[in-house]
Amino acid sequence: MRLVHFVLIALLGVVAFQIAHYAPLLPDTVASHFGPGGVPDGWSSKSSFLTLYVIILVITVGPFLGLPFLLRRLPNDLINLPKKDYWLAPERRDETLRTISTNLLWLGNATLMFLSHVMGVTLAANLTPEPHLGGTVLWALGIYLAFVLVWTVTFVRRFYRTE
Repeated sequence: MRLVHFVLIALLGVVAFQIAHYAPLLPDTVASHFGPGGVPDGWSSKSSFLTLYVIILVITVGPFLGLPFLLRRLPNDLINLPKKDYWLAPERRDETLRTISTNLLWLGNATLMFLSHVMGVTLAANLTPEPHLGGTVLWALGIYLAFVLVWTVTFVRRFYRTE
């Protein structure tokens, strides 16, 4: 199994653990939105909050998992790629699509890691008498955005060059 798949399975395990661990511990009403300074300004039921967490994960991470399968079925005309004629030539198409798929999975893993961190901090905050988000969410956002920037530059540069 490739590393990218192992990381994905591990992250999905973290999410499953988060939900299984926190669900019985959370109060019936939880802080679901936090304003400036990490102070809660929106509330929801525990079940709605956890359901929304799963829906957000599926909507956000699902495309990173589904696109690699879809790419193989798409005609070259529908794939936007620098120097597309070179990279999608019959002799390179499979390897190119494998590279794109792997890169998409890494981006999906990073997104899943970021979301699971934010939700983990939010879930933990709801176990305190007065929920409050700490500054780690902003640090995590900064790290995630830096990763996305590096990922994008690396991805584009990879396909602007021809071998």
